Amino acid sequence: MDLILHNGNIITMDEKCPKASAVAIKNGKVVVVGYDADILKLTGENTKVFDLRMKTVVPGFNDSHLHNVKYGIFSNCCDLSKCASLQELIDVTRKFINDNNIKPGNWVIGTGWNQDLFDVKLYPTKADLDLISKDHPIVMFRCCSHLLLANSKAVEILGIDERTLQVKGGYFDVNLGLFRETAKELVQVSIKSYDVPTLKSIIKKSCEDLLKQGITSIHTDDFNMSVDYKRIIQAYSELAEEGNLPVRVTQQCLVVNQEELEGFINCNYKGLNINDFYRIGPVKILADGSLGSRSAALKEPYADAPNMKGILIHNEHELKKMVETCQKFGYYVTMHCIGDKALELAIDSIDYAREKYPHISLRHGIVHCQITDENLLNRIIEMDLLIYAQPIFLNYDLHIVDDRIGKRLASSSYNFGRLVRNGVHLSMGTDSPVEKFNPMENIYCAVTRKDMNGYPKGGFYPEQSITVEESIKAYTCESAYCSYEENIKGKIKNGYFADMTVLTDDIYNISHEKLLDVKVKMTIVDGIIRYESNKDA
Repeated sequence: MDLILHNGNIITMDEKCPKASAVAIKNGKVVVVGYDADILKLTGENTKVFDLRMKTVVPGFNDSHLHNVKYGIFSNCCDLSKCASLQELIDVTRKFINDNNIKPGNWVIGTGWNQDLFDVKLYPTKADLDLISKDHPIVMFRCCSHLLLANSKAVEILGIDERTLQVKGGYFDVNLGLFRETAKELVQVSIKSYDVPTLKSIIKKSCEDLLKQGITSIHTDDFNMSVDYKRIIQAYSELAEEGNLPVRVTQQCLVVNQEELEGFINCNYKGLNINDFYRIGPVKILADGSLGSRSAALKEPYADAPNMKGILIHNEHELKKMVETCQKFGYYVTMHCIGDKALELAIDSIDYAREKYPHISLRHGIVHCQITDENLLNRIIEMDLLIYAQPIFLNYDLHIVDDRIGKRLASSSYNFGRLVRNGVHLSMGTDSPVEKFNPMENIYCAVTRKDMNGYPKGGFYPEQSITVEESIKAYTCESAYCSYEENIKGKIKNGYFADMTVLTDDIYNISHEKLLDVKVKMTIVDGIIRYESNKDA
C-alpha cells in the first residue's frame, strides 16, 4: 500500500459501509475500507502510515459551481467587499493604487463592492470613480459580477460613448459608467488577454487555495475570462498532462449565443478527459442576471423597484434553439437561472428539447435556482433536473429577498429542503469569487438558514434547511453525479479515487453554530497529501 490512514472517524458516504476507522490506498485509488486491526496488516515496507487521532474524514469536497480563473485574477485586484460606504470605496482604491505603485494609464480593477452594505444604498457612478483618479482607467465589479462600473478614463480608452449601440441581453449607461450583463463585455475585453502560461500560473495558485479548504474537485465556468476559450482549455489540459493540476476539474463551457455554441460543438471537445484531472463538462448558458443588481429576470416587477423586471439574456426562441442543439449533439446543459421568469424559460427549453429528441437521455440542470414558485418546484422534481445550489447566498440574500420580491414568493424560494426531500439531485457550490469557497460556511447556511452572525434566530424559512449529512452528500456524491462520475468519486469506497478531506471536528456531533469553527487538517487528492495544516487542532 502507498498510504494507510487509521484511528479515524471516517464518513464514507457508502451506504453499505457508512463508517470506518481506517482506509488503505494504492495508485491513487481506495483499496480497502474498514477498521484498524485489518487495515494495518496491509502495511508494507514503503507504506506511509498516518494516525488520524480520531479526526473526521469525509470524501473530498467537490464545489459544483465556481469561477476558478476569475477567482485567481480577482485575488490580485483591489478588494472592496468590506466597504461600508462610498467614501470607504474611494479611500480603499486610492490606497491600493499607491501601495501597488500603479502608474497612470495602467488599469485598476476593483471587485466585491455591494451597495446594500453602504450607509447610503446607492450604486457608485463614473463621477465617483473619477474622484479616485482621472489618469488611471478604473473598473469595479459588483460582488455578483453581473454589473460593473467604469470611470471616464476607462470609457475613453475603450471608445465607448453615447453613440455606442446597446448590447443585446444587457444594458449600459455611459453617463453613469454602469454596465449590466452582456454589456459588460464592452469593458471586460480589456482584462481578458492573458496568454496560456499566465493562465496556467493563475490556475495553479487558485488550486493551492482550494486545497486549503479541503476541496479536491471543482466544476468551473471560466470561458468568459479569456478572449479565446481555447486558451482556457489548453491551459488546464497542459497542467493535467504535466501532472501539475492538483485538483480535479470539470469545465462548465459557457457559450453566449447560438453561433458560439455551434462553433464549440464543431471543435468536438465532448469526451475530453485528461488523466481524470481535466474534463469537458456541460454547456453553460446564462439565462438572466443577479438578485442583488436587480437583473434576475422575474415574472412580476420587483417589489422594491416596480419599473424593473430584470434582464433575460436570451428570448424564448433563442433559448429553446440552444438547448435543442445541445440535446441533439449529446451535450448536457446547465443554465444560470436566478429569477423565476428565467427559470420558467429554462425548464420550458429543456422540456422542448427532450420532446424533440426523446431517445437521448441527458442530465440537464439549473445553476442557482433561487426564485421559485410552487409550479416551478414541482416541474423540477417531475423532470428530475439537477440543481447546482449555493446555500451560502442566504448569508446576504435573506436580508433583501423579502423586500425584492415580496414575502409570498420568498417563502417558496431557496427551497433546498423540499427539493432534497423529493429526491432531486442537489449539489452544492459557492459561485466563488462571488462568495468564499469555504465549504463549512456553505454547509452552515444550508443547515441553519442563518447568516454568519446567527440571524435570524430561528432561521430563514427554517423548514427548508437540510441536515449536515445531506449537505455532505450534496458536496460529494451529488457533485460527482453532476459530471457522470458517481461511480469513481464522491465516496470513500473500494475502487474510487482516493480524494479525501480531514477535518478538525466531528461535524455530525457538534452544534450547528460550531460548524463555522471547523477547519481543514489535511487534503488528499489521488492518494497524495496535497495540503496539511501546521496547526495542532
